[in-house]
Order: sequence, then C-alpha cells, then structure tokens
Amino acid sequence: MLSVALAALKRKKRYEKQLTQIDGTLSTIEFQREALENASTNTEVLNVMGAAAKALKQAHGKMYVIQSVENF
Repeated sequence: MLSVALAALKRKKRYEKQLTQIDGTLSTIEFQREALENASTNTEVLNVMGAAAKALKQAHGKMYVIQSVENF
C-alpha cells in the first residue's frame, strides 16, 4: 500500500512539473503571437504612411505647377 501511495505521489509531482512546462510553453507562444500581431500592425502602418507620403508628394507637385502658372 505504501509503495502504491509513493508511486502516486511521484506521478503527481511529474504531472505538476509537466504542467508547469506546458504553461511556460503556452506563455511563450502567446508572447510570440502578440509580437507577430504587432509586427503585422506596424507593417500596415508603414504601408499607409508610405502611400500618404506619396500622395502628399504628388499633391505638392501639382500645387507647385499651379503656382508657377499663376506667377507666369
């Protein structure tokens, strides 16, 4: 009976250790997922900023042409 109880305790400790390892792995995966989401968001922001900069550059070029024609 004692050996059965000791085996059960050892099994319990082993399961607790595995649970701790799995919890750590889950935390790591969640952190990595969040980092990937942030990277994706940053990429989208940079793409939009690039498009806005291009649009502003084009608008500025057109304004310069209009001003040149008005000053002519």
